[in-house]
Amino acid sequence: MINELLIYISALLPKISHLGFFAYWLVAGVTFLESIAIIGTFIPGAIIIAFFGFLAGQDYFDFGDLIWYAAIGAILGDIISYYFGKYGKKIFKPKNRIFKTEYLLRGERFFKRHGAKSVFLGRFLAVIRPNISFIAGLFKMDAKKFYFYNITSAFLWSLLYLTIGYFVGQTTASVVIWSTRIAVFVLSIILFLLLIDLIRYLIIKYGKPFYAFCKSIAISIKEAIFTNPDVKRALKKHPRFFGFLGDRLEIRKFTGLPLALLCVLFIYFLSLYFDVTSSILRTTAIVEADLRIEKLVFVFREGNLINFFTWITLLGEWQFVMCVIVIICIIFWLYKKKEYILSFLITTGGTAVFGVLSKAILHRPRPEMGLIEETSFSFPSNHAGISMAIFGYLIYYICRNTKPWKTHLNVFFGGLVIIIAVGFSRIYLGVHYLSDVIGGYLLGLLFLLIGITINEWLIHKKIIKRERIKHRKKIHYIFICLIILIGIIYFCLGIFLKPEISPKIEKIETPITISGIINISPIFENNNLPKYSETLIGTMQEPLQFIILAKNENDFINIFTKAGWHLAEEPDIFSVLKIAKYAAFNEEYLTAPMTPSFWDGEVHESGFQKPTETNSVRSRHHVRFWKTNITSVDGKKVYVGTASLDTNIKWIVVHKIDPNIDAEREIIFKNLLDTGLIKQYQKEQFVTPFLGENFARDQFFTDGQIYVIELK
Repeated sequence: MINELLIYISALLPKISHLGFFAYWLVAGVTFLESIAIIGTFIPGAIIIAFFGFLAGQDYFDFGDLIWYAAIGAILGDIISYYFGKYGKKIFKPKNRIFKTEYLLRGERFFKRHGAKSVFLGRFLAVIRPNISFIAGLFKMDAKKFYFYNITSAFLWSLLYLTIGYFVGQTTASVVIWSTRIAVFVLSIILFLLLIDLIRYLIIKYGKPFYAFCKSIAISIKEAIFTNPDVKRALKKHPRFFGFLGDRLEIRKFTGLPLALLCVLFIYFLSLYFDVTSSILRTTAIVEADLRIEKLVFVFREGNLINFFTWITLLGEWQFVMCVIVIICIIFWLYKKKEYILSFLITTGGTAVFGVLSKAILHRPRPEMGLIEETSFSFPSNHAGISMAIFGYLIYYICRNTKPWKTHLNVFFGGLVIIIAVGFSRIYLGVHYLSDVIGGYLLGLLFLLIGITINEWLIHKKIIKRERIKHRKKIHYIFICLIILIGIIYFCLGIFLKPEISPKIEKIETPITISGIINISPIFENNNLPKYSETLIGTMQEPLQFIILAKNENDFINIFTKAGWHLAEEPDIFSVLKIAKYAAFNEEYLTAPMTPSFWDGEVHESGFQKPTETNSVRSRHHVRFWKTNITSVDGKKVYVGTASLDTNIKWIVVHKIDPNIDAEREIIFKNLLDTGLIKQYQKEQFVTPFLGENFARDQFFTDGQIYVIELK
């Protein structure tokens, strides 16, 4: 069904492109009608504009021309609605199906709440958009103000929806990615964002009652403590100590609990930063995890996603950061918030300077598989640090100067998503390790706490007096212009200073040649090749149980196919949903994808599985294989693998294995031997017998033997 839909769309798109220049006028007509009062309520203009952006992403129309036509149509429609509004309220009647009074009242309430900015804000609200210009005319809004907000919002609105469609169009142009593991990557991002939104919703709904409950318990505990006779005696005996402690717990004074908490957080994050730094210097498990995450993310790289994360990483580029810092300082100055300028500059400047110093001291090399050329050292990530400093400070500023609890949470989670996105973009593009990004975040947090402390101290001491803002309306215009300027700078930098993407770097390995299947174990020891599979952080898992020599990949896959085994699919959005469905209904899925496992830092390249007697995806025989850089003297490739029997599913997506992995090894060998495609084989002692556990904490035992098999 999906393929038929894609074929239909592919056949339809060339016909739409035949509209030619008329299509641009069609876009202008749609935005014009959508901006007309009442009529626009019934026209899905935003959807249509996004669709034309989608076509631009498919290279059927020019993106820049679409912006002009969409914006001009919207501007003209709003102007007509504005002058139409001057005729008054006579046409609105409660029983009129088209000109309902409720439409008018809804727009009036919005206009009264937001004033002249309503024309700008209303553009982005589907219910309000068609009628807000009419309301502006109805309330005799100044024409100059109306034209300013109208033109500004029209271009931004057109750019927003066309851009959304454009990126979707570009992604669909490479729709083949949706049948690969890239889909799982995209799905994971979507699920992460949904999880963030769910947490935000739960805190908004239940946060205040939960806080009140905790506060009530704390008060009860406090009363119980201070009414205790022993505590009373201690208070009388040590009045100075408890007086000092009481002052530190005073909530209403900055020098009390707020300062104490800031100090505790600073010490905590500082210790974490030094812990991450020392872990890198000592090459502990965190470094092993860095290398495996780098190679795991490498598997999920794709052209359109690379392009997307290149735009995200631009938020941390020094050119954009400098412009944003200057503009934010100007905004603070205009709104008489001078006390914020000093602390903001200390937060951002301190993060940048100490980030550079840390790089110079540690000299950590960049990852080998980076897509962008960087000349500086790797730890910490200045992009992650400066994003934490800037967006973290903006979160603090907005929450400090607004009252609604919901606004605080929306701003916090919105800023958090941006900060995480910038850090993750550095990992995805291969220019930083995970620990680099964590180190950058911690450094940004440290200076953010310093900046907040300085600012709160200035406010507490009243060193800087608040001044009354003159020409408030004029300043609002300047504020909007500055925000638009930030957007223009961002897009200009993205177009003209976009970093050049290097081609994917394949792992360069020195080839190893073997003369036969005898005494394979010394080959691994002499070349420092691991004899065990590994978890993400490099912990030892099951030992290798198979070494197979095959002329090519087809011969390698063919012997398993002939033995009745099925090649596992690469994880994608459909296979993940299918495995969830079949697991829920306890049904068979012969080619179900496998969770990733590592050997020599690499994710397994292929996996085979065979159903058990239960004929359920919950239970299956399976084996994973990695292609090595070892070849035989006659040119055969060497594959290494581990096997186990899945007995059930736990944690929703992970299988539980049978502890007797040797029994599974013997079953697989017998199946392969029965095909008649084995030229020769040998069973030898590879590692010492031991009891271990895999990444899912399932225990296993083994005698440590391995089958070395050469195919015909």
